[in-house]
Amino acid sequence: MLAGGREQAAVLELLLAAGIAELGLSPSEGAELMPPLDDVFGLSAVEVGQSQIEPEQLRRQIHFAVRTLFERRLARAPILLVVEDLHWADAASLDVLRLLADRLDRSRLMIVLTHRPTFEAGALATSR
Repeated sequence: MLAGGREQAAVLELLLAAGIAELGLSPSEGAELMPPLDDVFGLSAVEVGQSQIEPEQLRRQIHFAVRTLFERRLARAPILLVVEDLHWADAASLDVLRLLADRLDRSRLMIVLTHRPTFEAGALATSR
């Protein structure tokens, strides 16, 4: 990574940590959420394919972090999540959207999705 890229990553990590703290999470709770979020934002120091964690475990950690952040934010006020161009979403992103729809179905969360007509809506099928 170039020096400028490292600086940008450091700034992004500081902003992410500040946002987590603003939600009222303790420093230890925030520290628990940072590694999977670092992975999501590409801030991990580990090279792709050399992760020390199993993919399924990383997926669970990412789900926990995303769900925790949304739950904490929803405790303060409703959220409108707008996802444009869903047809470009990867499988992991669709998986997180399904998680939010399933686990936060009784919360004040509205998700608005836009996509091309060719998008296969079954990719977002949830249990709710």
